[in-house]
Amino acid sequence: MNQKMCLSIEDCVDKTTIKDKVNFIIQSYNTPMKKFMLSVFSVLLNSKEGGMFEHICICINGPDKRTGDTQLQDNKQKFIEELRAYGWHPYNHEELRSAPITLIRAWSRVGKSESIEMATNWVHTNHFIVMDDDVILNKGWENDLKEFLEDDKIAIAGINIEPEKVVAEHNRAMIKYPRMNTKFIACKKKHMIGSGGKFNQYFIPSENNYFEFDHKEFFDFWGLSPDDFQMCLEKYNYIHHQFGSWIYFNLKANGLKIKNIEEKVLSQNEQEIEDQIKKYPKFEEIYKKYIGE
Repeated sequence: MNQKMCLSIEDCVDKTTIKDKVNFIIQSYNTPMKKFMLSVFSVLLNSKEGGMFEHICICINGPDKRTGDTQLQDNKQKFIEELRAYGWHPYNHEELRSAPITLIRAWSRVGKSESIEMATNWVHTNHFIVMDDDVILNKGWENDLKEFLEDDKIAIAGINIEPEKVVAEHNRAMIKYPRMNTKFIACKKKHMIGSGGKFNQYFIPSENNYFEFDHKEFFDFWGLSPDDFQMCLEKYNYIHHQFGSWIYFNLKANGLKIKNIEEKVLSQNEQEIEDQIKKYPKFEEIYKKYIGE
């Protein structure tokens, strides 16, 4: 308990989110229409009845009309709006319900990390999944998250999610922190908010040497040795915090765990999800309308 605020921020999140449910966040930029649509349909059609799936937030970012061609992003928005207006056949039933989709459209300098950050604030379930827009969710995906769900100390679980090492790039005199793989990341919202980690990335130059500090503390925290790091230059005056670097840091600093999961949570079978789409004439009509765009 926070003596000044009565509750901790983790408690606030825990008490105001829907339990044992998942919001999906799919960020989309220049992925072709077909792959994007199959990714969205895979969440809608490969989630089991009474299971964890609650909602999808689609984040579409890209150029505005001053800076480039917006046709791809415009078509993605139209597809989502038509799909949402028609409704949803939940869990392969004939009944039609309101489609559980929210759309965020961002332009110009708003990139991937900023789009995802916008969506995480909106999430109203105690778990959320960040997923690339060119992958297909497999049936039975919930079973692959069993350990993540049962161990409260696991803050995030994903495909190839274990952080790579911090490296010194000698050709650019840069200290480079690990990037998070966004193919599929399951997150506990209370830990993400409580730790203060952000997906945002930063590239920061300086006239000074960024590596003028206690090397031992740096090496110990990141599990490195001087031999691993291979610091060859006298001066490193660029820092690159990549997508998710601050999440890795904050979760580790708060004693929380990161877990790899197997890639079987995703499918490589486009035909299988297309066959499911064909079961619903209106879904197939919308899909065919935009497949060539």
